Amino acid sequence: MTIKIDDIIEQLDFFDPDICSYYDRKQCTIISINTGDVEYASFTDSDLPDWEEQNYKIYQEIQNDIQQKRFVPLPDEFDLHEGKIIQDYCLQLTNHEQTNRLLCAFNVHKAFRKFKNQLYREKLEADYYQYKYQQIKAIAINWCKENKIKFVD
Repeated sequence: MTIKIDDIIEQLDFFDPDICSYYDRKQCTIISINTGDVEYASFTDSDLPDWEEQNYKIYQEIQNDIQQKRFVPLPDEFDLHEGKIIQDYCLQLTNHEQTNRLLCAFNVHKAFRKFKNQLYREKLEADYYQYKYQQIKAIAINWCKENKIKFVD
């Protein structure tokens, strides 16, 4: 069985620090677990809704799979490093004035918001998001290869 690269990219692009995502080799699917729900389930004595109980059981299976034979963690924010993607994007631009304005916007308080606002002013949003997509795709492909997971583009 194979996984679609776009399914991995979707998970990586909408990163949430409270969600842990894994590739399940047995089911050939991506599983996402909300760590807050799991923590609550582990400390409560009350009956849990079926969906929460199921998530907790899956979480326990993941924890027991120490050698990651079944569940492989997807790349996280440290693997993606969006700040580096932004800097690399800026540095590959041929218009050095745009490069400087974008880098200055990114090197201040609320950097991501100001960078995105500057992208809008420069009319480079589509170009940046295509670049970001290609970078995340390369990370996803590399992750699949490292973990011997078959994928389709």
